[in-house]
Amino acid sequence: MVSSMSVEIISKIYVKNVTISNDAHDRVLFVAELGDLIELSLVDDEVLEYRGTTGTLRVDLERDSLIELLSKPKVNTLGSNLGSPKNSEKKGEEKNEKENT
Repeated sequence: MVSSMSVEIISKIYVKNVTISNDAHDRVLFVAELGDLIELSLVDDEVLEYRGTTGTLRVDLERDSLIELLSKPKVNTLGSNLGSPKNSEKKGEEKNEKENT
């Protein structure tokens, strides 16, 4: 199964960063605010949908795959937290702690 995703934001004011390199081997980064959670659902048992006040994130993910993933113990993956608001907050907190010592 090939997975895909889409992000729909209601206004460009909620888009924080879009980075696309000319080099085919570089990553693409899209950072935006989805807003407060309105609904989390599995559409047609195939698409995980996060509907927020400022945008919608859809990820192709079948129900069986989701259940299987949620039942496994969490493992460290090679995924990136780059651009994650929580990751950015942590780095800011760590920097402040180092400056205060």
